[in-house]
Amino acid sequence: MLNELVRILREGRRFVITTHKHPDGDGLGAMFALGRSLRIAGKEAVLLSEEPLTPPFDRMRGAETVLQNYTPNGEPVTLILLDCADFDRPGKVVESFKGDAEVVNIDHHFTNTFFGRYNWVEPECSSTGELIYRLLQHAGFPIDREIAENLFIAIQSDTGSFRYENATAAAFSTAAALVGTYGVRPSRCARLILDEYPCARLYLLRSALGTLETHLRGKIAMVTVSLDMYREAHASTSDSDTFVDYPRFLSGVEIGVLVRQTAEDAYKFSLRSNDFADVAALAKQFGGGGHKRAAGFDAQGRLADIKLLFLGAAAEMLEAHAA
Repeated sequence: MLNELVRILREGRRFVITTHKHPDGDGLGAMFALGRSLRIAGKEAVLLSEEPLTPPFDRMRGAETVLQNYTPNGEPVTLILLDCADFDRPGKVVESFKGDAEVVNIDHHFTNTFFGRYNWVEPECSSTGELIYRLLQHAGFPIDREIAENLFIAIQSDTGSFRYENATAAAFSTAAALVGTYGVRPSRCARLILDEYPCARLYLLRSALGTLETHLRGKIAMVTVSLDMYREAHASTSDSDTFVDYPRFLSGVEIGVLVRQTAEDAYKFSLRSNDFADVAALAKQFGGGGHKRAAGFDAQGRLADIKLLFLGAAAEMLEAHAA
């Protein structure tokens, strides 16, 4: 498949590149890197995101080139979806391309539905950014410092700054090449994405930590962010993106949960596990998905009822492992 993708990049003229809704450092870093490399190579590359980028991702190199909508004018186009487990993950921005574009699917989620005409899916890979690095290297396409920095941020983001289980030898090797060959400064990447917070984020975190609760003899810890909390802190949804780590940090916890209210009686559950729990399988029971150690799902209804169902499913998983 890699050779086929190289052919597509070399022969194609017009590319539209996008990633999933509520984009993260991996999807955006991969998108910015691939888009810039194609442009340097003389191609047309349009970058799409359904939502305007919010801090810290709006500070990444290339963020200013992203569009919220684009309609092809009839000329052939190759649509590349990055870090998307299914075709609908980018949202409405891809609706105008259904049936009319050659679709390329590059991803590392094991729940990927292989929706494209061309599918390069490697669940054992740390990140989509690592895949894009391999693709550009194999194709002999340009990599400059800006491209390398975005690829480093992609890997850094999805490996939790190289703390997660997916921080493989290949991920470290790729990161080392980006630093040693292309001059990426890891300290700058960390400051850009991880270490610079607006006041609103800390106010929101203070409120969220006040909701901390534990269940199943301390194996599950959960924090909740309501719409009122966002309003009171003058914060955006992106300000709570990393809050799921705080319950996971508790000693003895296996599954950390962040519950974010998205509308009246609508919630987004983000799940992280530490050692053994397959949270992707857990999320799948509620119509979601992701990775074994990082997953999520959306739910509607009374929060107390949803939590009861979720805790019941989580209890079954933990008890099955204990047995």
